[in-house]
Amino acid sequence: MDQLETILTLMQLPGVGTARLRRAIAVLSEAQVPIEEAFTENGRRLLTTMGLSTSSRQSAVGSVADRLRRDDVQCFVAPFHDLALSDFVCANLPPVLFVRGPSDLLSARSVGFCGSRSATERGLGVAADIAEQVAHQMLNVVSGGAKGVDITAHRTALSRGGTTTIVLAEGILQHRMRQELREVFDPTRTLMVSEFFPDDHWMAGRAMQRNRTICALSRALVLIEARSTGGTFAAGEAALAMGVPLFTADYSAQHENNDGNRILLERGAVRLRQSRSAGKANLVHLLESVRQREPGTRTPEAAVPISDQQDLFSR
Repeated sequence: MDQLETILTLMQLPGVGTARLRRAIAVLSEAQVPIEEAFTENGRRLLTTMGLSTSSRQSAVGSVADRLRRDDVQCFVAPFHDLALSDFVCANLPPVLFVRGPSDLLSARSVGFCGSRSATERGLGVAADIAEQVAHQMLNVVSGGAKGVDITAHRTALSRGGTTTIVLAEGILQHRMRQELREVFDPTRTLMVSEFFPDDHWMAGRAMQRNRTICALSRALVLIEARSTGGTFAAGEAALAMGVPLFTADYSAQHENNDGNRILLERGAVRLRQSRSAGKANLVHLLESVRQREPGTRTPEAAVPISDQQDLFSR
């Protein structure tokens, strides 16, 4: 088996999830056993010491590997020596990434977006405003592929000539692009990323896991509308825990669909407000964080400039 088929086989071993896959790859690396030799005598012995049953491995990975090659999907494996990634990004990414598109976007200076699938029109407008400004600054947009805030951010970046990374909550062979993106899709400016087995279907748990990957690939995360529970709120919590600067839209009136914003602001998120003079979100400090700060460095809220007569986003 080559490296791709070996990785696919490892992912399907009984009891193998993200943590055990990461450990298996590390154990093989430490023993200087190439990935493609994982199921030779030396490799099996190492995997067996981890409690993995190599004798029960599934063999029907050849067709999946063929489909990946046919679709020009690349597979990158921790510690990602063939990618120009920072130590922070490498440490927080899942152990395997399947990507289609310009892989150099993995190391681009990026701003992540997260928000409700059922965001208000105001919320979608805020997302579009920020994504447009980000694209004009030649920064990459990173988000999931869900309707609402995710699609709005991707579509805006592409329609303004920018780049975007779509982090999937399903296997890369299962993804079907939404019609809203087909109209502006450019394969040279769009990167698809999945950490899951290529045939895996969408699941809520995978969406939650995917949000951490969005955080890992982002120099800052913009959260538009979050309830006090759910995936968007969990993404905000993950950003704070990982030390990724979290910027949260500050509305003049709090409603049920964005009460999570207030909670995250109390926990350390930085307020995003609207510039009264420009009529757009004031991104001065966000852009500073993306360009100058190392990933993992938390940004204090007090550093946000309040000049330019910043106003709350109205509802």
